[in-house]
Amino acid sequence: EKDLDAAERITRRHPGLVRAVFMHAVSPGATAAPLPPDGELHGVPLRYFRTYASAAAKAHQLGLIGRGALARVLDSCEEEMAADSLNLPPGSPNERLLVDEGRSA
Repeated sequence: EKDLDAAERITRRHPGLVRAVFMHAVSPGATAAPLPPDGELHGVPLRYFRTYASAAAKAHQLGLIGRGALARVLDSCEEEMAADSLNLPPGSPNERLLVDEGRSA
């Protein structure tokens, strides 16, 4: 994937316009994707996430969204999890990941 290359070019070409870059760490298999360390691109925060709950928590830490917006994302994640027993059966690795990252957000 060329996501990181694109983010590097955009932040270099447009200094001051991008407030943060978020990269979704995904895995082709059943195990969770490794989470690279967060960093910066040309002075712009670079944040990696596996779940929308953790992305929202990182956005909140950076001051990009308020506490209310974070709470709405977390509520939405919980609602979606409850509605999707096919892809998130109780006790599955995906369900555990979502629950763990939701709690830590």
